[in-house]
Amino acid sequence: MSAVSGESSSSLVADQQEQYYIEKTDYGELKITPIDINCLEACMNQVAGHGTRKKKKELSLMVRDCKIYKAIQPGKKRSWSEVHFYENQVKLAAYLLPFIPKYYGVQRTFVPLEEGEIPDITSNSSVMDTLYLQQAGVSTNSDLNSQSSSEVSSSSVSPANTPTLPSQQTFKPIDFIVLEDITANMDHPNVMDIKMGQRTYGEDASPQKILEEESKYVYQHQLGMRISGAKIYDIVKKEYQYFDRQWGRSVTPDTIVEAMETFLFSNGFDEETRVSVGRHVTNLLLKEVRKIHHLFTEKNDKFRMYASSLLIVYDRNKNFSMKIIDFSHVHQNLLHQPVYDTNFIQGLVTIISVLETLEERYSQQQ
Repeated sequence: MSAVSGESSSSLVADQQEQYYIEKTDYGELKITPIDINCLEACMNQVAGHGTRKKKKELSLMVRDCKIYKAIQPGKKRSWSEVHFYENQVKLAAYLLPFIPKYYGVQRTFVPLEEGEIPDITSNSSVMDTLYLQQAGVSTNSDLNSQSSSEVSSSSVSPANTPTLPSQQTFKPIDFIVLEDITANMDHPNVMDIKMGQRTYGEDASPQKILEEESKYVYQHQLGMRISGAKIYDIVKKEYQYFDRQWGRSVTPDTIVEAMETFLFSNGFDEETRVSVGRHVTNLLLKEVRKIHHLFTEKNDKFRMYASSLLIVYDRNKNFSMKIIDFSHVHQNLLHQPVYDTNFIQGLVTIISVLETLEERYSQQQ
């Protein structure tokens, strides 16, 4: 299977504990284990990103056992760039680890080809191997069905002697980045996604991509951030209120404080809870954003992050978490001198200012 634009190949490794593939990509070798898609459920807490616009279940965010399964978009090199960030780049900046989701690797499932969809005839044994398909929840009628995974070696399923299977023509692989679900164990979490940066396209973006991104939000450069989406739970109505990306793009420098207040001091709570939870979460969020600002102005001279987001979640019980997410456009500093990410920093400055305003506004309320 071609993971990125360059050559890619994979080989099977099997022992009595687990079966997995070593996928060779442009970014080095990668261990991929199987997952049955029937074990995954749709993530109900996504408020922004490509999955919110996808009709296909397997291309949306999925969840299982307090983990998020984020589909690697087929044919998108930038999706594998995010794997590269978690697998390799972040090792150069361990100070970022407390502020990003935990990473659990990559897993592969198989889904049926849709009517009219052409199978990838260049796919190698990682797609065709029967035992791997079985572990990913796919049944085939190959004679290999009776063979246990402990009897398989990388040589016995090499591309040269892999049998031709019906699954080759009817199934396609989908790979997932597996990450920590920071909303796990929260009671109807409120969620906000903030796209960070004065520009939201990478340094290798095409002129068309630049025009597309710059047209999305006229205040992006001024604020260094925009609200991509949010949802707030109303405990009286027992339902969510959703704020989509069009709402976020309607926010101006004059209304940004009120927009954040709507999220942090939710009208979905009674007044006492609204103020108590709002003050608590605002204080915690301000502390975290200040820590990130310190890192980006004092330590992080290795990476520049474009189109990354701050994901903020909390619930009425004052559970709270905030992480930086989305690392498909991370550019490493290869110069022999410090280069700080001023693009990302501007958004942090705006958020700190907004939170300080809210903190002062509610400081006198009990």
